Amino acid sequence: MIDTKLVEESLKAIGDFEDGFEQKYSSLIKSSAVAVFELLKDGVDENDPRVIHFAAAKAFFAISNSASFSDGVTSFSASGISITEKLDFAKNAKEILQNAKADCRCLILDDGFAFLGV
Repeated sequence: MIDTKLVEESLKAIGDFEDGFEQKYSSLIKSSAVAVFELLKDGVDENDPRVIHFAAAKAFFAISNSASFSDGVTSFSASGISITEKLDFAKNAKEILQNAKADCRCLILDDGFAFLGV
């Protein structure tokens, strides 16, 4: 099974999360790790850095689409000056996920189909 602690470390770097974020998103982190594990070919090291990054990217994508994270608004104000920026986390997360999956293409099962019988 994929080491979720390694996924959390990678996810923290991807999302620039604060300490303690993993409790809030533990179910998304675990389900992403399991989903990626199930895609792996036989004999692949589940803690390969590419696999860990793929699981973290999958979790980041799920988090970025969650209700508590998806507004993407950041605010800053000082001395009467206020700056608000809307970030497109979902778009960035999707690109990160696509790149991570591409990096693992030799490690994961082909998602195509084949006829096994008639």
